[in-house]
Amino acid sequence: MFANVNFPATAEPQRLGKYGLDLSALEIIAVVAVRAAVRARQLVVIDEIGPMEIRSAMFRDVVIEAFDSDAPILATITARSFPFIDAIKKRSDVTIIEVGRSNRDQLVSDLSDQFKA
Repeated sequence: MFANVNFPATAEPQRLGKYGLDLSALEIIAVVAVRAAVRARQLVVIDEIGPMEIRSAMFRDVVIEAFDSDAPILATITARSFPFIDAIKKRSDVTIIEVGRSNRDQLVSDLSDQFKA
């Protein structure tokens, strides 16, 4: 478990709002999975790059490794502004698609077609 409102105050090293964070859970699972997908040149899916996740230096490093690789990447990213997140959004190799009611049902098909091409 990475984030939970019911983490005891002494059980986790960090809090973000009402959530206790266990960054080691993120680092053990997500960082390893992203690195493996990049090495295999498989589609790297990251859900999500947000304020909780970017508290981990290891996670930030693996996100940069993924974006600097040749592996295809599909990621969700917070709309909020943070220096690390803003830098990713400004990359010339990143396309941002805002998800809303008008496009969310068609996105799976559109993205599937895009990654197949």
